[in-house]
Amino acid sequence: MTRAIVLAAGRGSRLYEMDPTPKPLVRVAGRPLLQRTLESLVKGGVGEAVVVLGYQAQTIREAVLSWGMSLPVRFVLNDRWERSNGLSVLAAAAEVEHGTFLSMSDHLLGDDLVRAVADFPLADGDAVLGVDRDVRGCFDIDDATKVLLDPGGITEIGKTLDHYDAIDTGCFRIGPSLVEALRAAESRSGDASLSDGIRALCGSGRMRACDVGGAFWLDVDTPAAFAHAELCLARLARLAV
Repeated sequence: MTRAIVLAAGRGSRLYEMDPTPKPLVRVAGRPLLQRTLESLVKGGVGEAVVVLGYQAQTIREAVLSWGMSLPVRFVLNDRWERSNGLSVLAAAAEVEHGTFLSMSDHLLGDDLVRAVADFPLADGDAVLGVDRDVRGCFDIDDATKVLLDPGGITEIGKTLDHYDAIDTGCFRIGPSLVEALRAAESRSGDASLSDGIRALCGSGRMRACDVGGAFWLDVDTPAAFAHAELCLARLARLAV
């Protein structure tokens, strides 16, 4: 059974002034962000999910259980949710096995994007990130996490890269190697971001890239991105009719 870990612990301060609802429960085109993420993971082949909670954990937990999803969902608490997001991954470390999906609750993911990442051949010890090479089509390039590629995979990742080939879609498959990298980062500084762990895998040649082609995805992190997401989902709904 393919497992997914979904990070839903943060406060989402940039959307808070627009909507004080916990960010994973903010409704985009009528449905909560986290519900949309879980539904896309199911359609992409995921069989169970572990949701990492922090800010307003009980509210989010009760909401997820009320949705009556066919996907079995378990919950892990990150009591250090106010710090970097790598600590949310570490909170769920016991759930990480080779090929586990990792996603964020505020990323809308097309079903075909999830399937592309699921089908990527992943060697033991490696991780893979779905990347979008359509850099010019990125909605908010300043806020996007950029990715520098070479034929072997990803060589660098970060929001402030001067040179890059693709954009991070927020959909990964990971394994214990990422957990080890995050633990090492935490031991050095007392904190760890997901990007810290990914950079460590890049440095050891274990971070692969899956080109998702024209698959839909969007990071809903700001009021402007929220408005854009509503337009995109409305357009996709019309095309599906």
